[in-house]
Amino acid sequence: MDKGLTLKEKFLLLCYQPKSGRPFAATYYYFGFIGSVLLELAEMEKIKTEDKMLKLINSKSTNDNALDLALGYLAKPEKDKKISYWIRKFSDFGIKRKLRLLIMNSLVRKRILKEEEGRALFIFKYKKFPARETRTRNDLIKKIQNMVLRDREGDKDLILLVTLIGATRMTGRFFDKKDRRLARKKIKQLMKENKVATIVNETVAAVQAAILATIVASTVVTGAGSH
Repeated sequence: MDKGLTLKEKFLLLCYQPKSGRPFAATYYYFGFIGSVLLELAEMEKIKTEDKMLKLINSKSTNDNALDLALGYLAKPEKDKKISYWIRKFSDFGIKRKLRLLIMNSLVRKRILKEEEGRALFIFKYKKFPARETRTRNDLIKKIQNMVLRDREGDKDLILLVTLIGATRMTGRFFDKKDRRLARKKIKQLMKENKVATIVNETVAAVQAAILATIVASTVVTGAGSH
């Protein structure tokens, strides 16, 4: 039972730890929810890809705060940009934080999460979102495991969730250690075999490229600092 959750809500729900209300550490989850925002806009026929460029078709309000925030940015450039540009743009700290909080607030309104105040070093305040109920998240994980490990069928959102999990290198978070090698293999196979829309393929490729660029940049900085 997903309580009518959107793709981006499902993805972020998976990325947050139910007890601590914080996202998994050392992950690239934010690239995944940014990708899910673009995929939802494509499903609504607000955007499309043409010759590797992302084109805005309709900027009319979706009545979804996170999607409308993204549409506002997509409407600004005079020229079309590649999906990779928008993945990087939306991953800027301020923008991704706004998007994330809008999606999390939606999960709070649907009574799946609750919002609490946390403190770091007893001084700095931050928001955390522990689970109000865990059944929805657990059901999603079970469906993902059944699709990947047991070849069960799933709807389009489930296929996209599995694809985004693979693209953001989060497979290990949702499968037991003994199953992870097989899960990674099956997810790669699933990503290759499913004939999904061009914008899905290009979004996933852009997410993977952004993560690789982040890793390379981090390695260069670390290496420079060691000399």
